Amino acid sequence: MRLFFITGVSRGLGYSLFKKLLLQDKAFIVIIGRRFTEDQIQLSKVHPNKIKLVIYDLSHTPSSNPFENTLNKEFFEKFNEIVFINNAGVVEPIKRLGRIEDDEMIFKHININYASVVYILNVILKNKPRNMPMKILNITSGAAERSIPGWSLYCSSKKAIKTFLDVLKDEYKQITVFHIDPGVMDTGMQEVIRKSDKEDFPLLETFQSYKKLGQLKSPDEVAIDILKGYLK
Repeated sequence: MRLFFITGVSRGLGYSLFKKLLLQDKAFIVIIGRRFTEDQIQLSKVHPNKIKLVIYDLSHTPSSNPFENTLNKEFFEKFNEIVFINNAGVVEPIKRLGRIEDDEMIFKHININYASVVYILNVILKNKPRNMPMKILNITSGAAERSIPGWSLYCSSKKAIKTFLDVLKDEYKQITVFHIDPGVMDTGMQEVIRKSDKEDFPLLETFQSYKKLGQLKSPDEVAIDILKGYLK
């Protein structure tokens, strides 16, 4: 049986991945986030042997271990593989440096896109059996590979977590890492981008045109492609 961890599950691609994984017989799903949808909460009550909710606000440094009552060495014994899907991410603040009014947003961004991933993986690696195979599906972006004005935090944080995971796979031979760029999807993140200030984000009209021209992929479509392509 596979043990899945997914972040960013209340909407968008994370929610679609959660729905698709529910259809798999040999899958136990740990979903991690600040909040969950009503159907996720109800499903976790109906299927406690298939779903576990872990409340953890990824934007903050945890004051206590949110996994304390979930992860221990005995917990892993029933599984033969771990799949960690790093899906949570934010693009805000879409601002040129020097124009970010809320300094707290800087730390929240870095925590969600980078620090929380390091923390979660550290907890998993401390508790899982040493030789248990593990796949990491990192939902990345083209922004990790190029400079986009207005996205200094997003470009750098996506590049940073990609580099971190590449080092991790070199440290542990049982870990396999896949960096998956799903392209532009019809999600809440795209709504945020379309409402940004052109002075801070010169590519605003390009991203607005994706919606107008129907060029955004659906999260369900992308979720199907990911599960078929990387979890055979």
